[in-house]
Amino acid sequence: MAFAEIRQLRRSLVVQKRVLGALFMREFVTRWGRRNLGFAWLFAEPMVFALPVIFMWTMIRAPMDRGVPMIGFVWTGYLPIVIFRHVTGHALYTVKTSGALLSHRQVTRLDLFIVLQGLGLMGMFSSTAL
Repeated sequence: MAFAEIRQLRRSLVVQKRVLGALFMREFVTRWGRRNLGFAWLFAEPMVFALPVIFMWTMIRAPMDRGVPMIGFVWTGYLPIVIFRHVTGHALYTVKTSGALLSHRQVTRLDLFIVLQGLGLMGMFSSTAL
């Protein structure tokens, strides 16, 4: 009996992985298209918000403040705020924007939330690594 349950759980996890992968690819193509420039925008969009703030802070403050470089401080401090704002702001519209996909049996609201917010987080975290 336990082997049948384990087998069923394994099948469910495989289906869940395929659903999340398909939703991820759909959302990625919907947002940024099939061209390379769209993929670059995934990384460039958070920097469009962060670079003017970094520029402004470096003009106002000294390059080193209390032994901490100002550019690194703003880069690691401002981008998490942008991540939080992006994720919480778009979380409200997760079902509204992709609600038509809920007609498929395997797609749930949690799947939509994981994919849409995960894609936003991936872009934010990848831009901080640059």
